[in-house]
Amino acid sequence: MEEITLRFQTLVKWLLSFTRAEWQVNDYPLRFREQLPTAEMPAPPRWSVQVVNWWQMGGLGATREEALANLASNMKSRREGKGLPRPGSIVPIEFAPTERIGAHAELFDDFAQRILGWESGAYFVSDGSSLFDVADEAGIEQLHKKIALVYGVDVSDIADGTFWKIMDRIAAARS
Repeated sequence: MEEITLRFQTLVKWLLSFTRAEWQVNDYPLRFREQLPTAEMPAPPRWSVQVVNWWQMGGLGATREEALANLASNMKSRREGKGLPRPGSIVPIEFAPTERIGAHAELFDDFAQRILGWESGAYFVSDGSSLFDVADEAGIEQLHKKIALVYGVDVSDIADGTFWKIMDRIAAARS
């Protein structure tokens, strides 16, 4: 029944979107979910809200209101960048660019195996992927030490831990 209600709400929001040029959060069909703790995630944000048919756009918060405010902030950032799609329309999945990390494909594969312990090619990384995606602060310090030991390069000053910046540093040290 919930799925039928969401489909109807999506159709209504899409039709109403033709009556205005600027869309706000409440012009979009939304799905709220209460997130309960699990063994894998013992303290998740209590509420999540997602724009129906636009899986990348959502918000999190301790309350429904906070989740909605977070969504509004995320939508504002998107509006300033690429603009907003019509409410109710299906937004295709967009992957982050991979040009910078792709320039170091062989080096990153070696890095992934030797530093991160990943199987060759069994991962997806983008230009936005970083050490923070795989470790907490203490783990990152250990990774910095391991990178220095294996590659002879100090990357601890790369504050955002972005993989492509680390690969640039290692590649520069090799040449």
